[in-house]
Amino acid sequence: MSLIDKLRDAWDRYGGGIDRLSRSGQVEILWRVWAFAAVCGVLACIGTLIMMIARLVGLLA
Repeated sequence: MSLIDKLRDAWDRYGGGIDRLSRSGQVEILWRVWAFAAVCGVLACIGTLIMMIARLVGLLA
């Protein structure tokens, strides 16, 4: 079962009915989810970098 099929099943289970959306609407939702995940990943990397620099400065001081 592909990811899109799993998303459709989950959406139908909770009453949203993703099959009611056009294909372009479904693609738009997936792109927004992908963009949100990418932004979260970038923010996590930036936070990790800041913490590493802070610890390095603490060790050198």
